[in-house]
Amino acid sequence: MAENADAQVPLWFVSHAWLEPIKLFLACLRRHATIRELSVTQALATYWVCAYANNQWVLEDAISDNPRKTSFYKAMQLSHGVLLVLDSNATPFSRIWCCFEESIAVDHLIDDFNKLLSRIITGHQTDANP
Repeated sequence: MAENADAQVPLWFVSHAWLEPIKLFLACLRRHATIRELSVTQALATYWVCAYANNQWVLEDAISDNPRKTSFYKAMQLSHGVLLVLDSNATPFSRIWCCFEESIAVDHLIDDFNKLLSRIITGHQTDANP
């Protein structure tokens, strides 16, 4: 948890539908950090998650009529990549905000000067572990 906005620039912007249990969501982030060999102790595994990054008491500061003026878009511009967390029904593909976020990542793949990685991760919950 950063003390101020400048102290922790997001490495990964997280896009998801908020339908997965938080335990499964965190397991996906941990697995992504492990796969990408990101170290939490060295502050390399920094994720931007809207519910934890936006002040929920003044959401009007984070959301605008123009999607490119929202905190979401600004965070994507600071990030190295967009991580899409899929639930078992792939719900993000039917959510307009998630589609917008993924379109920004795809748009940046075309731009040779400002590439934005796009990755997808999903968790499968079993009786033992997510």
